[in-house]
Amino acid sequence: MKPIQKAVVGALAVASGGLALWLRRSLPRTRGTVRVPGLQAGVQVLRDRWGVPHVYADSAPDLFFAQGYVHAQDRLWQMELQRRLAAGRVAEIVGEKAVPVDRLFRVLGLYRSAEVCAADLGPESRPVLEAYVAGVNAGMEAQRGRWPLEFRLLGFEPEEWRLADTLGWVKVMAWNLGCNWTTELMRARLAACLGPELAADLEPPYPVGSPILMQGEGLPEGAAPPPNGWGGPALQEALRRAAALWEPAEGAREPAADLPSGLQQAPGASNQWVVAGSRTATGRPILANDTHLLMQLPAFWYQNHLCGSDVHVTGVSLPGVPGVVVGHNEEVAWGITIAWHDDQDLYVERFDPENPGRYEFQGRWLEAEVRREEIRVKGRSVPEVETVVATRHGPIVSGLVGEATPLARQAVEGGIDAVFAVGGDGTINEIVNGLAGSDVVLGVLPGGTGNVWARELGLPTRSLRHPQPLVESARALVPGTIHRIDLGQANGRYFLQWAGVGLDAEVNRIMEPRTRTQKHLGAVAYVAAGVATALHMAGPRVRIWVDGKRVYRQAILIVICNSQLYGAVARIAPGAHLDDGLLDVHVFAGTGFGDALRATLGVLTGLHVRDPRHSMFQGRTIRIEPSRPLAVAVDGEPYSLTPITCQVAPQALSVLVPPSACPDLFMAPEHVSEDRAATKT
Repeated sequence: MKPIQKAVVGALAVASGGLALWLRRSLPRTRGTVRVPGLQAGVQVLRDRWGVPHVYADSAPDLFFAQGYVHAQDRLWQMELQRRLAAGRVAEIVGEKAVPVDRLFRVLGLYRSAEVCAADLGPESRPVLEAYVAGVNAGMEAQRGRWPLEFRLLGFEPEEWRLADTLGWVKVMAWNLGCNWTTELMRARLAACLGPELAADLEPPYPVGSPILMQGEGLPEGAAPPPNGWGGPALQEALRRAAALWEPAEGAREPAADLPSGLQQAPGASNQWVVAGSRTATGRPILANDTHLLMQLPAFWYQNHLCGSDVHVTGVSLPGVPGVVVGHNEEVAWGITIAWHDDQDLYVERFDPENPGRYEFQGRWLEAEVRREEIRVKGRSVPEVETVVATRHGPIVSGLVGEATPLARQAVEGGIDAVFAVGGDGTINEIVNGLAGSDVVLGVLPGGTGNVWARELGLPTRSLRHPQPLVESARALVPGTIHRIDLGQANGRYFLQWAGVGLDAEVNRIMEPRTRTQKHLGAVAYVAAGVATALHMAGPRVRIWVDGKRVYRQAILIVICNSQLYGAVARIAPGAHLDDGLLDVHVFAGTGFGDALRATLGVLTGLHVRDPRHSMFQGRTIRIEPSRPLAVAVDGEPYSLTPITCQVAPQALSVLVPPSACPDLFMAPEHVSEDRAATKT
């Protein structure tokens, strides 16, 4: 072997040895004696040939302390990820891709609920949980300076373990194993389409003779057959109409499909059964339990054996949670299975059109809880902001994830070159939120009622002149070119065209979802709703920051534009470009109906640019804080309440642009200067 070859081999050997030593530093210490503060007496942990710990202690507190210690030894990274998931803090360590999941859990508020439960623990459960938490923290302290590989790769150290971290994961598991809310939506759609009687007939009745835990008032002794009969013509018609109802959404996934695989509410069931002792070789019964949880690495379960005080149990536990979930003691074996019962409810809330911070309950207006959740994102200096609105029934969840968003992300993950969206502006917005940041090209075929984005691109929309707009638009896109354009972000949600605050958003909130008649009326229905809203609306005092510069306005309407058109015909931002790295902010001052009417007519006629009560700013980051909550809409769809932070996402989307598009939508080839910001005109 030549000298240079020997040198290379030697260097590789040294590097490999160094890497192996570096990796081994994070392995737990499983032999010898360790002195740990917090124990009342000695504890023995024996690991068998499979690495399963057998824990022996003199007292229950020491036993659960030791269980927390070995959980932290073996599964600290898994526990860290679990508690961050419950708290909506995953984006802090992994970046942008975790923002949708963090938004979901911030809105659900599971960790907030866990904190309340931690404060209300009873005298039996508190000592167990506190001993376990102390053991986890002792196990973490023993690893300080030699954290598991995942922590070192991501460059952070874990925080101290808390009671709420344990209870938060319990709540995530409970949410994960419930799927009743999806069937609630299904029943609501069926009832709206078929009527409550036929909708009820489509669900199989509870079998006669099956166990009934409680005989309540009005509960029949046996389930009656459907009134129309399974073979009756009425039910056959119901089945046909139900199939037609679901046909447009064929292939769509539930919102939960946008979550990590370990959290998706997968269809299926768990089961368990018992073999009688008369049928076994030992003469004793055998319990078999299959929990049907999704496969993952590391696994959901952690096998251990606990023996101390009056506790002698073996089985599987959840990392981060004390005790044994499925197992046996010296007398009894047990398992768990999902009952698929009715454990979740959805409510349709009615908000006050004059004050969007209030909702109706039993004939009274109640104040909704509005809280601001800041989601820190690795690699970004400005946090993602989620405004959560909650009523006495729980958080408002309708703005979380649409059907099209996960489908668009699936296209990105599948390496698709282009996605063609057939729909209106709301559908396009959902798709944009799935494609943002990718190289997948978006093409649009106008299939909605407003079709503002299609009009922006000069595509034909349905009219007497264009009876087949889809075909004509497809032909128009054939010679099109691909442009990379900016997107806006409103509290983390991308928008392609504009975000509206105040009058605009109030009208959208009242109108959506629209009836069939309102869809046919189109812009006329919006104008009527706008007049009705303006009659009762008063513009509050608003603080606005444009790239850090603060201005005050008594505003009745604020529109943050990424493109030029607003609504179907109004060119509110004639100077906006889709690729200049800036957002145009249009503020309409005013307090009542007259000002609202003036702003509306000004936008429709294009005269708003000469109106002294109208101001326009340009910037990259816009913060809006009114003196009272105002509704927020993005791309014509209701979204949230203020306060709100909007940011530009430069060059975040590829779009297919037909030759008919106005060339003013795009900047000239020259470079955009960095100092073009916060310019008032």
